[in-house]
Amino acid sequence: MRSVSVLALVVSVMLIVAYVGCGGGEQTSAPKAPAPAAKQAPAGATEATEANKVVAKSGDLVVTEGEVDKLLARNRKYSMMMTGGKMPQLTPQQEEQQRRNTIRNLMVSKLFLKEAKADNLTVTDKEIDEKLSQIYKMYGGKEKFLKVSGLSGTSDEDLRKQMADTILRDKYIQKEVYSKITQPTEKEMREWFEKNKSKFSTPEMAEVKIITVNVAEGASKADVAKAKKRISALAERIRKGEAFEAVAKEASQDRWAQKGGDMGLIRRGQARLGDKFDEAAFSAKVGKLIGPIRTTAGFCLLEVTKKQPAKTKTYEEAKGQIEKWLPGLKKFKAMGEFMNKKKSEMKIEYVGEEQQPSQQ
Repeated sequence: MRSVSVLALVVSVMLIVAYVGCGGGEQTSAPKAPAPAAKQAPAGATEATEANKVVAKSGDLVVTEGEVDKLLARNRKYSMMMTGGKMPQLTPQQEEQQRRNTIRNLMVSKLFLKEAKADNLTVTDKEIDEKLSQIYKMYGGKEKFLKVSGLSGTSDEDLRKQMADTILRDKYIQKEVYSKITQPTEKEMREWFEKNKSKFSTPEMAEVKIITVNVAEGASKADVAKAKKRISALAERIRKGEAFEAVAKEASQDRWAQKGGDMGLIRRGQARLGDKFDEAAFSAKVGKLIGPIRTTAGFCLLEVTKKQPAKTKTYEEAKGQIEKWLPGLKKFKAMGEFMNKKKSEMKIEYVGEEQQPSQQ
């Protein structure tokens, strides 16, 4: 299924972005005991020492300060790119929770890689080439991918190593999670449909044309009377045979004027012109001129050209969509449960803090 393959590719991209460049590869096992520290660190060594500082342990797996900082920075850059630079300001407590989540995710990722290797799962050069080729194609070329993902300057060797690790994790997840998921049964699909009927419902809709003469709420009686007189004159022109569209283009004072007043198909509340507008639009007969009506913008004339009643698809009508959606939803749920199980089983020790159970 195309949607599933695209999702898998996006996940691969995110894993590469997350783990490439973490100090020249992941530090997986606990380091050997360091030599006695010198009284004073050599000039320029402080930054490297901080990056290599172990911040969390779980068995023989470790996470370093540098890995956490780089993953957080890459995630922020990716989020900035996806949101157009609109990032919420986090409180110190939220930042600390984000850091803890990052440590746990790194630790679980390392566990997956360790267990994949223990299961003798392997990756071929051909698989690496094919996956990288897919990613480069999705981004419009290798250079664009490196730029967008913030990986410019990363060597081909590092990219290929991290791609190999990503494929190994994918194979491990396929073996431990996805291979155990069965295709949805008829019963499962029907039950899911009954719980999610709203996803297959469309509200009552009306295709509406509008002409507006603006007058502010709270305007003087004189201004209101003037606006009402003008909209009544426009209504009279239409009743005498002028085309609604022509009058709208010439005299309407709203954003639909250049379209001849055509608002398209709208649902209740969509136009944000008030209850009186909605009541008129959805009770009017097709083809009949309605108005003047007082709205939040002023006075308007309406003509409904089409009505579409509210509808909820039957199970038979929705079955095709459910067959496409449900396998992916089952995978998503199963992966979430598997991740939570692994996190709960891991005993993570946060170095430099009082020992406490891993937070979920």
